[in-house]
Amino acid sequence: MLRRLGFGEAKAAEVVAGAAVAVAADATTPPLVHWCLALLALVVALLLLLLQETRKLAAAFALVSVAEDRRERQAAEEKRLKTIESIRLSHDSHDAHLSKVAVASAQLTGAIDKLERLAADAKWTEAGELLARCEEAVMATFATAKAPTVSAEVQAAASRLREAIAPGGSLCKVHARSETCRRALVDLTTDADWTLSSHKDGTRVQFRRSETALAIKVDALIDGVRPADALYVWRETSLYHKWFPMVTSSTELLAINEADSLLHLEMDNWVAYNDMAMNGWGCDCLSKDGYILLVVRPITQADVPAGVTVPERKKLRRLLPSARVEAVIDVLVEPLSASSVRFAYSLTIPLASTVPAWAVNFILSEACANIFSNMREQAKKMAAQSPDSAHLKQAQTAEGRVLTAWLDARIDPYVAVLSGRA
Repeated sequence: MLRRLGFGEAKAAEVVAGAAVAVAADATTPPLVHWCLALLALVVALLLLLLQETRKLAAAFALVSVAEDRRERQAAEEKRLKTIESIRLSHDSHDAHLSKVAVASAQLTGAIDKLERLAADAKWTEAGELLARCEEAVMATFATAKAPTVSAEVQAAASRLREAIAPGGSLCKVHARSETCRRALVDLTTDADWTLSSHKDGTRVQFRRSETALAIKVDALIDGVRPADALYVWRETSLYHKWFPMVTSSTELLAINEADSLLHLEMDNWVAYNDMAMNGWGCDCLSKDGYILLVVRPITQADVPAGVTVPERKKLRRLLPSARVEAVIDVLVEPLSASSVRFAYSLTIPLASTVPAWAVNFILSEACANIFSNMREQAKKMAAQSPDSAHLKQAQTAEGRVLTAWLDARIDPYVAVLSGRA
């Protein structure tokens, strides 16, 4: 009770002892009562002091536990980085003649074949690097030799490359997507120019403001989930309204393939009605750098294939006018083990510098702070085969089984290597 009134252990002991002395000073108090009160004061003082020392000991043990946990995580991280380097070396050795060195003109045909495989596998950063070397090889060949002296095979390969990178070609997205990935990685992996908003329960929220936009970055280490399940939650765009903060409706407009999707999200609350029409796609860098990058960019009707309709913006009036948000979203997914994943999430939205601080704080606290805890809950429901898991039900459909098989085939072997099981 004394502690509830704001007393520390030492102060509480002093109060009890003082009360005992006051009673003992009363000449009318029987001697036996004096002895009992003195004994009570001594016992209470000892108990409170013991409690104080116990708390100190518990705090010391907690510090030791944190230090040991930090050492274990550091050792695990060093082991993981060595494994990734081993994977990368093994990966590069398969095509040593095409990796990180200039592509000879005679190798163009094989290099273009590999480029098309990389693009089909959503390995955009690797494809971008190889495409740059192929273009350098073509330029070098035709700069140092006249067309008649260039072999027919090399001329055919150069023509094939030009057609592939032209609009509609098999490699037409490589330049743009590899550059988008490069820029996203800089933002997701560095803290320069970011301001810390909160750091709680392992989740860190940072932000950056300009005259026209607000950028938010959230990073966290999530334990207790399968990396493949976590990625399935992110990829299943039709279920964002089940977990993503502020999203009230989500629709997949078109599944281009397992790593590419067109989606429409709605956010309806008392402040405003907003929606987003977006293209989300992935970049698989597991075998090269140990991560998967998810990229989401705004789209219009002109950006989608024939037969796909981007919904019109609803003109609903809340506290603020309705708006279609031109958001830019990037997510870095880094599997650490069979049951842990590191995430970094970046969201940039148009926001004038005149928008008040309370509105920014609302976005930071409501739109971002709970992203990973919500995602973790959904992924754990999937792993536990929970009957109320919407993601599990979707994963058991024909389309869901194709997607889960695609994710498992890429992530599980990588995690097995990290864990030393392969």
